[in-house]
Amino acid sequence: EVTVTSPANGAAVSEPTVPQDAKYAINHYQWTVYDPENGSFELATTFQTGKKYFLDMEFWVADGYEFMDQSELVVTINGEKPNEYSFGTDGGYIYHQFSMMKTIDRVDITMPAPALGQTPDMDKIKVPEGAKYTVEHAQWYGSQGALSGAFGKDRYNLNLTLRTQNGYDFSKDLEVYINGEKIDDFGTHEWETMLDMGYEVSFRDVISKIEIPKLPIVAVGDQATAPQLTAPAGANYQLMAQWMKCNGLMNLEDFSGAFADKSVYYLMIQVEPNAGYEFAEDAKIFIGDKEMTAGIKMVGTEYVVVMKMYSFGLTIVDKLDLTIDAPENGKKPGKFTVPEDAIYTVEDYSWSVSKDEDADESETMEKKDVFAYGNYYWVAASIQLKEGYVLAEDAEVTVNGKPIDTELLVDIFGFVPMMGDAAIFYSNFGQLTEPADIPATGDVSVILWAVAGISSMLGLGVAALKKRG
Repeated sequence: EVTVTSPANGAAVSEPTVPQDAKYAINHYQWTVYDPENGSFELATTFQTGKKYFLDMEFWVADGYEFMDQSELVVTINGEKPNEYSFGTDGGYIYHQFSMMKTIDRVDITMPAPALGQTPDMDKIKVPEGAKYTVEHAQWYGSQGALSGAFGKDRYNLNLTLRTQNGYDFSKDLEVYINGEKIDDFGTHEWETMLDMGYEVSFRDVISKIEIPKLPIVAVGDQATAPQLTAPAGANYQLMAQWMKCNGLMNLEDFSGAFADKSVYYLMIQVEPNAGYEFAEDAKIFIGDKEMTAGIKMVGTEYVVVMKMYSFGLTIVDKLDLTIDAPENGKKPGKFTVPEDAIYTVEDYSWSVSKDEDADESETMEKKDVFAYGNYYWVAASIQLKEGYVLAEDAEVTVNGKPIDTELLVDIFGFVPMMGDAAIFYSNFGQLTEPADIPATGDVSVILWAVAGISSMLGLGVAALKKRG
C-alpha cells in the first residue's frame, strides 16, 4: 500500500510512503519524465503541466516476513491498482504513470478512397482543422513491400503514425476514424504521445469455396506417403499435403515412417491462392462432397490449413462435460470438480473478467479477486485425456452443461485447439446479474419473468462475443 502526492504544476516531486506499521519499506524510488527531443528519460525534480511522469519504486520486506504470492497480494498506489508491478517473496517493484496532459478522445483522418489502378496521393491524407495532432508518417504497403505506384490486384495496408501537439496525449478511451469508418487496428505509445494505426484495402478476387478431393484411407503398418492432391479444374488455388505425428497438444512433427498402433496422426493440407486472389474469412471447405464443419481448420486471406485426424487403437471420446463452481457475487474464483473415475485431468485454468462482453478488454483474475455483479466472466482451461483416449474431431465439450466458446477460441488461436488427447477451451459465463425479486403471490407471468432472470444469472444462456485481443 503506497501513498504519494499527485503531481501539481510547479510542485517538487514528492516522496512515496507506506503505512507506519508496514512490514515492508521503499528501498529506492525515482520520478522520471520522457524527453521527446532526444528520445530518452530524464530525472524529474519538479512537475510541469503538459507532461507525463513515471514513478518507479523498489521494495524490501522486513526480517522474518515475506510477501504473499503475487496472485494473492493486494498492491495499490493511492488506492488504485498500479500500471505495473512484480513481487517475489523478499522484494519487488511498482511502476506507475501520472499524466498532466490534456487528452484527445477522437481522431479523424480523411483521404481519397483507394481505387484499383490509381496512385495514392499521400499529401491528401488530412486531419481536421484545429486538431491537436498531425500526420507524422504515411505509407501504403502491399505483399511486395512499400507501394511506389498504382494499386494493383493485391491487398494493401496503410501504415499511419500521428503525433500530438505539446501538452496533449491520446486518451485510453480513444476512438479512431478514417473517412468516417471506425478503426480498431491502432496502438498508442506508453511514453511518447504517438499513435500507430493500420488500414487495409484489397483489390483481389475472393475465393469463397475450397474443394479438397477425398483423402486416403490408411492402416497400421502403411507407409506415410503424402498424397498428391489436385484442385478442381478452374480453381484459383493450389493444394499441398503432408503427414504429421501428434505428440500432444500443439506438438506436431513431420512424419514419413509407418503408422503405428496407439498413435495419432494428422494429414495437414495447405491451400494457397493464386496471384490476385484471396480467401474469404468465411470460406466453406469441402472434403470430397462433404462440408467440413468440425476439426482443425485455419482460414486466412492468404492461406488455409486443414488438419485431418487419423488415430489407431485408441478410444474416441465424442463428449466431455466439465463442472466448475459458477460465479457468485463476493466469492473468489471457482474451481473445477473432477470425478475420481474421470478420463481426463484439468491441467491448468484461469478466470477472466471484463466490464463489458468484449473478451478483448478482459483481465485475468487473481486468487484474491472476487466476483461482482455487473461484470462479465470467462474461464479458460486446458485438459488432458488419460492414456488410451483421444478426442473426436467433432467432440462436444461443455462446462456446466453449456458448450465451450468456439468463436473466441478461433479468434485467439485461429482454430479450435482440440488435438489428439488434449484441448484448450474457453467457457463464457456472461454477465453476473443480481437475482430478481420473486413475489410470494401474484400474476403468474411476473413469476415466470423473475425465474427467467435467475436462469440468466446462473449462466444458462451463452452470451455472444465479438472478436478477438
